[in-house]
Amino acid sequence: MARRAQTIGIGVGILVIPVMLFCAGEVWLRMYQRVKAGVPFFEKSGAGMSHLSPITLDDELGWRATEQYREDAIVKTARGKTYEISRSQDEHGFRMFGDVHSQKMKILAIGDSFTQAVHASDGKPYYAVLKKTLDAEVFAYGAGGYGTLQEYMILDRYVDLIKPDLVLWEYCSNDFINNEPALERASRFNNNGMRRPYWIDGKIQMILPAGSWERTREFANRHSRFMYFLLSRMDRLRARFASDSVETDIERQLFDHPGFRHAIQITDELMGRVRARAGAIPILAFSCDGRSPYTEAFQSISTHHDIRFLNAGTMVREAKDRGEDVLDEDQGHWNEDGHRLVGELFAGYIKATPMLFARHSIARHEPPHSDSMTSE
Repeated sequence: MARRAQTIGIGVGILVIPVMLFCAGEVWLRMYQRVKAGVPFFEKSGAGMSHLSPITLDDELGWRATEQYREDAIVKTARGKTYEISRSQDEHGFRMFGDVHSQKMKILAIGDSFTQAVHASDGKPYYAVLKKTLDAEVFAYGAGGYGTLQEYMILDRYVDLIKPDLVLWEYCSNDFINNEPALERASRFNNNGMRRPYWIDGKIQMILPAGSWERTREFANRHSRFMYFLLSRMDRLRARFASDSVETDIERQLFDHPGFRHAIQITDELMGRVRARAGAIPILAFSCDGRSPYTEAFQSISTHHDIRFLNAGTMVREAKDRGEDVLDEDQGHWNEDGHRLVGELFAGYIKATPMLFARHSIARHEPPHSDSMTSE
């Protein structure tokens, strides 16, 4: 009897000690963030806390760019040069929001982290170069990790308010991964462990592509800062030391990869909806990283839907190969000099293409109203 009681006591201790350590970690992290960043102790969100992150959880979009966000930081270029940045997002999460009543050319830029541009100060992202060079009204919305459906939902939400003369659409190679839940579930590099909307069989479905970890991820994202901290660090370590991932398989098999072919089909359908929603408004799309076979797929999709396409990512990579310091410390995103190069590319292209730039030559039709994409 005594031995049984002792065994039970040991078992309870084995369970209680980890729980106590977890609770201590949660309390310590919340106290640290309260003192360091002024985050309320009982703000429960683990992912995308509005006080600390440029993204915030959202029931419809999965996550959104945090409203009224501002941060001053010191960042590094790929070559180790440090510089100060001051970045902000307005009451709608936009990095830049012009005058909707202006008679100037209005440009709406939509994308993911390259458009959210957390590595560039206000006035420095590629679309800010367009504003200065073209004397245009610019509206720019990006959120790190966005896929094509989330970007479409932003277009759908704001196009009637802004009535842009040109939509500038950012593609990134990870769009194909983020548009197909099976690919994202299998990815070590492009899965942020957060619930997002997917376009499946003509309907929107909210899925957290975490496999057997789904409930744990959801709890961490919404309730536990400490668990979210641990899981996100584990993700980064796995990505850093992973020898291969589904992206490796795609780049080996190219268009023979069945999951990639399915992702292309989904992306093509979504860009068809983007084209329909924009109506007569010209769309200029670009690839942010210029990787194969993704760029070739983007080019084909763009041609299919009467979207002009520029491979900005290749231009930045070529500048890097020439020895120019154009990338951020992460070796992927553009630093402010990279953004300047891309902005100058777009400005030059728009100036050289009168049908895009001259206001009087643009068909001033209202974009079609939303077709109310259904969700499940």
